Amino acid sequence: MLRFVFAWLLVAFLSGCKDADKFDIYSYNGAYPRNIDGSQIETFEPQVSGGNVALSFNGHAWNHSPYIRVFAESFGPVQSGGIDELDLSVQAMVNNNLIEPCGMESLYLRVPLKEGNIDTKGLMKGQQQSDYIRFSSVNCDATKDRYELDLSRQNILRLVKFDSSTQTVEISMDLHFQMLDRNSDFGPIYPEKIDIKGTVKTMIRL
Repeated sequence: MLRFVFAWLLVAFLSGCKDADKFDIYSYNGAYPRNIDGSQIETFEPQVSGGNVALSFNGHAWNHSPYIRVFAESFGPVQSGGIDELDLSVQAMVNNNLIEPCGMESLYLRVPLKEGNIDTKGLMKGQQQSDYIRFSSVNCDATKDRYELDLSRQNILRLVKFDSSTQTVEISMDLHFQMLDRNSDFGPIYPEKIDIKGTVKTMIRL
């Protein structure tokens, strides 16, 4: 019996070592961000301010931080064919301070303020992609890892509803990002590819 237990523990140990060997801070591509030692990051039930967020991150709840902020503004047309534009940001925050806030992850969208499907490729034609759609991990106010939209995959973006009387807006997305620049000097260590899917509802700041 003791021999059987010892053999089982040995197999478990070797399997654990094998899994640990798979984690590489320079090429990691799992579902969750990881601590720099490969261990699972802490997850939360985020307190959301500025709107309603129902977004998944690589198939799981976007729950890497204790706070999520939503912020939306509208601007006059620049590249959207005479239509006002919506700037929308969703930020995963380490703290909820108005002074010296500390961010962890940031999703930014700049799209025509018009109900309907949004052509992500046409939106950025001839423009800097990061000016319109971007995701990044951040260390408080400093960018850590930068991502670009993976144009080899189908990216779906839709402005579901815009109520001009209340300035409320709802946007749905199924976006696929690939890492552009990695900084593994400190954790968390983020996946090479990130999928963001779901909806955001908020009110445009006047």
